[in-house]
Amino acid sequence: MEKRMDKDVLLECKEIVKKYGSQIVLNGINLDVKKGQGIALVGENGCGKSTLVRIMAGLTQMTSGKCMYQNQIKISYIPDHYDGLSFTFEEFMNETLKMEGINDDYHKQKLQFYYEAFSLGNMIHTRMKNLSKGTLQKAAVIQSLIGEYDIIFMDEPLSGQDIHSQEMLMKEMLKRKKDGTSIVMACHERVFVEHTADEIYQIKDGKLVDGNDYLVSNIKE
Repeated sequence: MEKRMDKDVLLECKEIVKKYGSQIVLNGINLDVKKGQGIALVGENGCGKSTLVRIMAGLTQMTSGKCMYQNQIKISYIPDHYDGLSFTFEEFMNETLKMEGINDDYHKQKLQFYYEAFSLGNMIHTRMKNLSKGTLQKAAVIQSLIGEYDIIFMDEPLSGQDIHSQEMLMKEMLKRKKDGTSIVMACHERVFVEHTADEIYQIKDGKLVDGNDYLVSNIKE
């Protein structure tokens, strides 16, 4: 009989392998995500950070291995880029509220708070296909902040963000961790990693190794 997951473990990944043709990107990754834990993945471009985050989020199929989730957990994903749509920013976020079933006054007020906190101004009335990469990234970030999730996965969440928005996101993620939300991120920004991650792993030759030395030696503040 397979051992039951510990109640504090929200996600358990075992022997994850990912191949692209004959290239092995991930080779036997084992990683648990505990409640309220922050995990950062660092390493060279192309090492497999984003691939592992997407596998853990259920967005990319692994070659072999398995990911086991606690029953009924809710997850969110912030991608490293956000494609433009014909919706205005505001229309897109309103549709998000409806899809999440949180189209109430509390969450609408929360949304307005984030518009101001991320300095969006009149940009909320602009069609997303006409917005900059950084502004589109704000849509992805706010989409994950507006709801209540057990795990938030992030792939370079600060990409294209101004300093104020970076600080705002770090503040919000620390709040969520304190409330028990887990965070798993692929990230290059040293300050963000140091403040939000409890565990730092480098992906090297397809394996997980301690990422603290890599963070200090290779990533600028």
